Amino acid sequence: MKKIILNTLFLATLGFTFTGCLKDKGFEKNEYGINDPDDSPEGIGFPWAYNPDPRIISVNPSTSLQTVNAPTVLFLAGDPAPKDIHVNLVANQSLVTDWNANPDNTPFATFPAGAYNIPGLKVTIPAGSRLGVLNINVPTTNGLSFSDIYGLGFTIASVDEPGYIIAENLKNIIVGINVANQYAGSYRVTGFFFHPTAQRAIDDVKDLGTVSATGCRAPHSDLYTQNYFFDFDVSPTNTLINYTPRGATPPVPASGFMTADVSTPGGISPYPAAGSDKPGQGEWIHSKYNNTYDPVAETFWMHYGYGAGSNSQTGWTRQVYEKWVKE
Repeated sequence: MKKIILNTLFLATLGFTFTGCLKDKGFEKNEYGINDPDDSPEGIGFPWAYNPDPRIISVNPSTSLQTVNAPTVLFLAGDPAPKDIHVNLVANQSLVTDWNANPDNTPFATFPAGAYNIPGLKVTIPAGSRLGVLNINVPTTNGLSFSDIYGLGFTIASVDEPGYIIAENLKNIIVGINVANQYAGSYRVTGFFFHPTAQRAIDDVKDLGTVSATGCRAPHSDLYTQNYFFDFDVSPTNTLINYTPRGATPPVPASGFMTADVSTPGGISPYPAAGSDKPGQGEWIHSKYNNTYDPVAETFWMHYGYGAGSNSQTGWTRQVYEKWVKE
């Protein structure tokens, strides 16, 4: 199933990502960007549209007004905008309808009446910048569900200033908005990935997404760039339960939360790497990384693993110990 990505992009990086995209081979082959034979057309597009999977912006549970700064409109040129550029968007819910019609996609929910408003559909890319942002207001999250992701579709319709081209394959976008639970956010993650041939330390910043009021979606180890994720719930006693693999993560029972230190999975001894302790030694002990949440320190202690074809943790040759501290 094609999943909606439950995290927020850092908007400031997008201009750098697409800077010079007119010289990019994919652009030149019309895989994305502006289908124009000129060497350097100046155009307008949604950078998110390059990735067909919609991105999600989270709001906090609140009865106060919150503003979602999305979607981003990008000036597609080698240099920043030489003057203010005014881009006109139109709401296009047919994009959401088409997305939901595909059984391979995770469907979006429809916002209840009055649950959001948009001050205006004209986006300004300021002179000297590459980015312009549409504002979507959420007056209150009362009436919104933690388990739903609400979809809004937009299309770039026109540009007030002459001479700019709308990128045909970057002109449509779906923005998803969900209500974050108390655990969602960015975390500094440190730990160790025990692996038969490629053991390594983990030091990263990862985003924990919302699935329900107590359910979260976590990027797996450092393999989330390869679509490894898992879901879990935080129980009333702050233990992590209901592990559910997502994406490329092996299905249960070939993966899951660990309940003990297993130093010789499958009867083999692939550990340790040079300078590292085995699972169950030194820092890497299950009694510390015991799949719990500390609400005072806003810290998760995780211990999980996987092994293709295995039917229990005794065969999980890949084991992860992680400490997640909310930033």
